[in-house]
Amino acid sequence: MDMVSLIDEFKVLKKQALDSLIEDRKFLEADEKERKSVLKPKVYSINMDDDGDGDAGDDLLTNNSERALLTYTIRDYEEWEESLKRKHKNVTNTSTSSSSQQQTAKFTYDKEIHRMKKRQGKFATDEEITRGSAMKEVLDDGKLLIKDDKHLVNGFISDINKVSNDRYIKRMKLNAVNNDATGSKVSHDKGKTSYNNAKNKDFNDKLEG
Repeated sequence: MDMVSLIDEFKVLKKQALDSLIEDRKFLEADEKERKSVLKPKVYSINMDDDGDGDAGDDLLTNNSERALLTYTIRDYEEWEESLKRKHKNVTNTSTSSSSQQQTAKFTYDKEIHRMKKRQGKFATDEEITRGSAMKEVLDDGKLLIKDDKHLVNGFISDINKVSNDRYIKRMKLNAVNNDATGSKVSHDKGKTSYNNAKNKDFNDKLEG
């Protein structure tokens, strides 16, 4: 191959390299412009035609969303994922707490019903049955008047008071354990129980009156 042919081939390769460099430069500029258009807020005109191509707008929104995803960093994704975990944890804790309270309420209700049945069976003697029948009175207008059995009412109130006090004591002990674990000091309010008993006594006196 002579020198002239080599020079011509070199010129062709040089032109190809220059064209490739120009194409790469155009691609980078277009990509940078596209990224800036994604980050820049969209400005919509109030005079836009409402009857325009809605599908085109949806496609534009979808494309912008996809482009926006490409601009997120790994750190942004990790922070977003951590935020979702915290929200899920809060929802789970709230749901668990609500479920626990419902279970406690149902357990208490079933327990009280069971106690009432036991008490009813314990005192269902002939004397009690006769007394219960005597507490029913038919009025002149045909209505049935049933007086409360003070013995059963007082027993029911006693059970409620006992359950309330037991729960209070358990709650105070649990709070004391938790506070001791965290290193804080707690003063136990003994007057709280007396206050509850006074309220219960006042309630009982009103029923008996």
